[in-house]
Amino acid sequence: MHSKRFILYGLFIGLLCCTGVFYTLNSTSIKSAIVVKQHTVNNPYITVKEIPLPSGFTRIKRSNDSFGKWLVDLKLKRSKTVYLYDGTPKANQTAQFAIVDISVGDKNLQQCADAVMRL
Repeated sequence: MHSKRFILYGLFIGLLCCTGVFYTLNSTSIKSAIVVKQHTVNNPYITVKEIPLPSGFTRIKRSNDSFGKWLVDLKLKRSKTVYLYDGTPKANQTAQFAIVDISVGDKNLQQCADAVMRL
């Protein structure tokens, strides 16, 4: 039971980090904003805990001060569009399921491993 939970957390964090979900649109990228209109798909979920589980899995109770509780309560962005460090949309927009709504600042400083450490 615990191994399934840790596998799910690992897959979730890996998916979030390695697909570039932590990049946000740079406000100076007007050209990118125009291109994004073609790629934008809305996410129907507000938080991570609303994402349906795979068949055969169940959610476990977490204490309010746990890392697991914090993870499932993370807010998700409405848009599923992923942006690169320079504000341009990532070429493959089908690789991500949802985007966590966490600020990454306004500089090109956060990579995949940084995102994991930040969480």
